[in-house]
Amino acid sequence: MLQRLERRGCLGHREHPADYYPQLAGVGQPGKLQPGIIIYGHGRVRRLGIGVPAIPSLVAWGEHAPALALAFPANDAELLFPDGQRQPLPAGWQPLAWNPGGSELLMQSATALGIWSRSVPGQVIRVGRISPGAQILQAAWLDSKAPLGS
Repeated sequence: MLQRLERRGCLGHREHPADYYPQLAGVGQPGKLQPGIIIYGHGRVRRLGIGVPAIPSLVAWGEHAPALALAFPANDAELLFPDGQRQPLPAGWQPLAWNPGGSELLMQSATALGIWSRSVPGQVIRVGRISPGAQILQAAWLDSKAPLGS
């Protein structure tokens, strides 16, 4: 099944936590495809419609994350749970990476980095600044400090 989906361009070769492969793709019937996400993992394929007319611009996924965190070009962001439920994230913030435990999400706004927590879902705590005009396209939240230099 994986090879068939790869040939059709539905799955990529990037490795993700816990051997899952989320991929943005069209889902639905031929001729009636809608933006969605296909997740391959542990021998199963799951297709999730996301109920919006746009393909997300950023996706954050983690081994212990409860949901995919999606950002859209219009600056809206939400969580998409495996059962299809959706939860909006605070306005003006885009997800970057889940912490290893899946309880906090590193986010960015136009001018700041922040931490969103599942325990306080209505707010983002600012932890740093972003230069005007800059945007982070990919991030990872590590278990421990990364070795820098020698």
